[in-house]
Amino acid sequence: MSIKHCCFRNNHIGIKGSKVISDSLSLNKNLTSLDFSGNPLGMVGLMIILNNLKSSQSIKRLNLSNTLDMEYKINNEIADSIINNKSLKHLDLSDNNI
Repeated sequence: MSIKHCCFRNNHIGIKGSKVISDSLSLNKNLTSLDFSGNPLGMVGLMIILNNLKSSQSIKRLNLSNTLDMEYKINNEIADSIINNKSLKHLDLSDNNI
């Protein structure tokens, strides 16, 4: 049995946690839904997760709402990570200052 949905909502996960979790989750080829909402990832943590998604062919839903605590601009690297992911169907970036 493999995990298909992971919810890490509101667990105070920061940069270090996002690295450890996203590295280990990238090994699960059956994972379809991932929720990091409400965690203080910041731009670095967000980039770690999105970079690991580049190699994922299974994630269809990604919730990153309320993960940025400052105002950021979406840069080309973030846009490329999102656009080039062929499996992602739903991305939630709500409640972020972007």
